Amino acid sequence: MSKRKVSVDDIVRYGLIVEVDTSPEGELVAYSLRKGDMANNTYRSCIWAVSTSGGEPKKLTGGPLDQQPAWSPDGSQLAFVSNRSGSAQIWLLPRSGGEARQLTCIPSGVSGPVWSPDGTRIAFTSRTTPPGYVKPKADVRVITRIHYKNEEEFLDDKWSHIWVVNVKTGQTRQLTDGEYEESGPAWSPDGQFIAFCARRTDDCDYEVAKDVWLVNVEDKSLRQLTQEHQGPAASPSFSPDGQTVAFIGHDQHRDPGVNNMTLMTVPWDGGKPTNIIKDADISLGNDVLYDLTLFRGYQPPVWTADGQGLFTVATLGGTVHVLRVNRVSGTVERITGQDRVVCSFSLDKGRQRLVFAITDPSTPADIYLHHVAADHSYPPVAGYISGTSFEQDETGDVRLTEVNKDLLEQLVLVQPERIVYEGANGDWDIEGWILKPADFSPPKKYPMVLYVHGGPSNAYGYAFFHEFQLLCAQGWVVLITNPRGSRGYGEEFAHAVHMAWGKEDYEDIMKGVDHALSLGYIDEDNMACAGGSYGGFMTNWVVGSTNRFKVACTQRSLSNRHSFFGTCDVGYTAMRSYGDGPWALPEEYLEHSPIRLIGNATTPLLIIHSEEDRRCPIEQAEQVYAALKARKQEVVFCRYWGENHNLSRGGKPVNRVDRLERIIAWFRKYLPHEAE
Repeated sequence: MSKRKVSVDDIVRYGLIVEVDTSPEGELVAYSLRKGDMANNTYRSCIWAVSTSGGEPKKLTGGPLDQQPAWSPDGSQLAFVSNRSGSAQIWLLPRSGGEARQLTCIPSGVSGPVWSPDGTRIAFTSRTTPPGYVKPKADVRVITRIHYKNEEEFLDDKWSHIWVVNVKTGQTRQLTDGEYEESGPAWSPDGQFIAFCARRTDDCDYEVAKDVWLVNVEDKSLRQLTQEHQGPAASPSFSPDGQTVAFIGHDQHRDPGVNNMTLMTVPWDGGKPTNIIKDADISLGNDVLYDLTLFRGYQPPVWTADGQGLFTVATLGGTVHVLRVNRVSGTVERITGQDRVVCSFSLDKGRQRLVFAITDPSTPADIYLHHVAADHSYPPVAGYISGTSFEQDETGDVRLTEVNKDLLEQLVLVQPERIVYEGANGDWDIEGWILKPADFSPPKKYPMVLYVHGGPSNAYGYAFFHEFQLLCAQGWVVLITNPRGSRGYGEEFAHAVHMAWGKEDYEDIMKGVDHALSLGYIDEDNMACAGGSYGGFMTNWVVGSTNRFKVACTQRSLSNRHSFFGTCDVGYTAMRSYGDGPWALPEEYLEHSPIRLIGNATTPLLIIHSEEDRRCPIEQAEQVYAALKARKQEVVFCRYWGENHNLSRGGKPVNRVDRLERIIAWFRKYLPHEAE
């Protein structure tokens, strides 16, 4: 079969595995598989299953949006969340076959089903209005909270609470209430309590710190477990003996984006949390970005069968791997290997079969099986050194799916090549990757696109990135880097941009460009710069600081810290960094605002922004556009109605295709490119 170059439309052709769950005995893996539906300008997600012994996967449900599969403790039923009745509700499907039945009917929808140990009940969360709430008769939104929106929607006085539903009768009970945000329900082994995370204080919107709480399932009484806890808490998990609750978080009252998210434990009857990862300078969670999925938060840690350890995931440079942490010694072992990114994982009841979904530069999403060794024979992890490669690991993994086999066999794909170079001030080595066109042939010189990631506490790495493959298909080299502020390189590295955006991080990125130029095959006169969110901030900073780029594209960007404070869904948290608001510290807020440099910009700029973006509100883009247009600079402003901060990852298929077409056309206007 002759192969073709990656096309714009391929962005909605890939199948994407979002979640996996292993049946208790470890014989069957349920997973949700999402695909784009261009005809209806939407997505379809169905539940599939594959045997850990091999064989062809079987489609269990038909959508239109079925996700979050969860096996019952005896493996006889599969719960999942579906919108087939008009809103997101829990449905049950017998393992033996037959039709699924609807279990819940909550007007505001449900999320995150978790089975009780005896299989009689399912806990979940639902965002509901408090008792006595009266919807305004007029077309008005009445706001009284400081955190009245998130990056996707207005909250409208709705709060996330813990519920349970009886599997046999369908009777639902709301266990918690009040004006608090609660998440991550986890059952105690005896089924009497549910642990969850929340800020149950009068000033809950103002606080970073969350606590772990217990609610008695019968009488709804509450008990706060964590005492003297100053940091965030997420994804609790009970030990097998019910005496300890583990959770992901840290114990420092600072911006959670700059501190390692670590593994904490607290006694089930309350106390001061303990960080059990004593020496490893790593941050838990998946912080590696790619453009085929949405970030889904922290997956709860899974206890070993004997209760002496826990499984979790961490970002290590440009990779994400499953780790096993010894509860007593704090030692950390890396269970999975190779240069790739683990998106989600699950273990059987005996903790012997580890199933995980991965992406790598050649694979948008697939499922693998790993048989966990009982002894402690896995590589230890203390931190990550730039330039470390796991490529040669002997893993013994068994591949269970080839979701995109037919499509991938048609495509010409390129592999990233790692680079390591000295960053600003020579204090850190910076890791990055170069992707070359498939027909790369030195000594020819190639145009280059520098792409800056968001966050900044995210990272680029070994994930399948359609947009980068598409740029290479035009005959352009792509440069991606992880400057200081990126996750995966230790806490000090991530903290280095605290109150310092646009300083050494900008120099790290420019030194990456210099390194690429030193390789001899980049056309210095034909370079582009692009990025989204923090990457959009940095693109704005770049065009205001240098003329070395011939063209640029800023997306969902930040430009003005002053207005960002009051318009971003969490802009007010800047006070935690600066010590006060922009009215008190105008010079400090302006110092880190690209808008102050925009008067220097002459680089042709494409601005892409979503009308419903509440993380980086569109007024941030409007300021850049107005400043450039007033000076009669070359600028085009593309505004996408009905889209939010996640346009490039989860926007409507038609809009995602349109966005890519406009970026390619804009760069082609200024950069040499390969003929069609």
